[in-house]
Amino acid sequence: MRARLECRNVGIEKVFECIAKFGEILEYKVWEYNNKVYLTFKVSTISVLEEILKKLREVCEFHFLRIDNTLPWWKRWMRMKMKF
Repeated sequence: MRARLECRNVGIEKVFECIAKFGEILEYKVWEYNNKVYLTFKVSTISVLEEILKKLREVCEFHFLRIDNTLPWWKRWMRMKMKF
């Protein structure tokens, strides 16, 4: 699952330090634009996502821009087919 967040009232270094501590993050990207820090990361489970969000709440205020399911198209298709 992939998430994109917008963080406010924090520097890019603080967000990067917080994210770099987690080994469960598969890939991530941190950047700054118009005095806001944006963060995109990919995790394997919702429980890992909840841990990361708990840690980020201690550092900054944020809101979600997007959450995607990153399963390959054929796995999503197989799940849909099995429901019928």
